[in-house]
Amino acid sequence: MLTWDDDARRLEVGVRDLVEACSQSRDLQPEMVRTLAARARAGREAHQAWQEERVREEAGFRREVKVAWTVVVRGWSCRISGRMDGWVEEDGRTVVEEVKTSVLEGSRLARIREEDIPAWISQLRLYLYLVAVAGRPDATGSLVLVSLTDGSRHRLDVKPDPDMGAQVRAWLDERVVGREALLADRRRRRTWDVPFPHATLRPGQYEGVERVRTSLDAGRAVLLVAPTGSGKTAVVLQAALGSAFAAGRRVFFATARNTQQALALETLRLQAGRGLCLSALGLRARARSCPVGLGGCDPEACAFARDYDEKVREGRLVDRVLARGVVTPDDLEAVAVPAGVCPHALSMDVLERVDVVVGDYNYVFDPSVRIRRCFAEDAASWVVVVDEAHN
Repeated sequence: MLTWDDDARRLEVGVRDLVEACSQSRDLQPEMVRTLAARARAGREAHQAWQEERVREEAGFRREVKVAWTVVVRGWSCRISGRMDGWVEEDGRTVVEEVKTSVLEGSRLARIREEDIPAWISQLRLYLYLVAVAGRPDATGSLVLVSLTDGSRHRLDVKPDPDMGAQVRAWLDERVVGREALLADRRRRRTWDVPFPHATLRPGQYEGVERVRTSLDAGRAVLLVAPTGSGKTAVVLQAALGSAFAAGRRVFFATARNTQQALALETLRLQAGRGLCLSALGLRARARSCPVGLGGCDPEACAFARDYDEKVREGRLVDRVLARGVVTPDDLEAVAVPAGVCPHALSMDVLERVDVVVGDYNYVFDPSVRIRRCFAEDAASWVVVVDEAHN
């Protein structure tokens, strides 16, 4: 999780999130998209069972050991933190242990090598780097793979990566530069006048815009009730965009119907056509956007999940999508599918750089599918419009 404190110029990031972001050539994995609750629960239980066993075996074994490191990058204080699954002193040396679970049976698990699981290896090596800068440069790693199918285990010895420090600093530098560019863009947006999407306002619309805007500027929730056909979508988007831009926030328009999503995107397109420099994205459910009908991302079965990061980076796919301005799900798929990448995953990457997101209620309110990078990590940066809230 990345947490920014712009006033204090601080960044906090977890080890796992940093490793995933640093990856230069990553396949999509089921865990990176949406882990089933039962799968996650089984993984936690396997972790706990292994840790309890290690406590019984090794008198000095420590579990869930916290580690953190802070470095200043371009005037920003950047703190990396995480919790190591295990820590033990063996024959005068420190061993950091990390546990990962898999649905592979023991015979297949035993054939896994470092090159098969680069993200897991990198995570352990990042822990080793943090331990080294904390004063234990002699530490080595042990990656324990546990099969959820038959309970078998496979252990890999992992050495530190001498280039890890340089990789981490380069990643932090890139993120800080990107954040400063985003803040500069937000400062520019504060000066924008948001045009009404239509040439004239209907009776009641002016009052609606003023009252919604006043409430949002004051940090209050507001409920707008008006007859069908009175132009509520235009009123609310006019007020929400003005308030969000003035406060350096973004807008999420949450709705349960595709027709309302299309109306919101068309309204935004009209505003862009009247001079507003706006970027917006409509989201389609992951299962409906899957080009091969799997409903999940499995790099062994789906070419759209393989080499995802490399394809996105080399094809400059995020920039190509953003260049379209107000982007419908069909627009995004027209870029993603010919490039051989998962449309849903690409939409999540594009989402980080748009002014407005239009998507289902579930992406905001359902804990099992909530967009974590928006509403678990950065909820205060959003103005949320709940369309047809009686639903």
